[in-house]
Amino acid sequence: MLTDSEIRTWRDRLQQAWMASLVEAAQLEAEFLSVCAMANSRVASCFADPQALRNPAVLSRCYQDAAREVVDAQSARLDRVTRLPKEFRQRLWEEIC
Repeated sequence: MLTDSEIRTWRDRLQQAWMASLVEAAQLEAEFLSVCAMANSRVASCFADPQALRNPAVLSRCYQDAAREVVDAQSARLDRVTRLPKEFRQRLWEEIC
């Protein structure tokens, strides 16, 4: 039978594994939001450029580049998020074993 101290130690180790996964998920979200903010900033600067406003091709290219960057970031985000449960299970097993 485990003592109270041993139970607290296991509980703390499992909580640390859980928190590490939460931190990783939060970092993924922060990175994605950063990409969105930078893309938004570039689109805003295109709309603030009088020469770009007179050239639909330039505006289109600016918007498409920003949209592609966000789509690529979203794709990478989803790929990494799908690996989080597996990594969490691995962290738990490492703590247990």
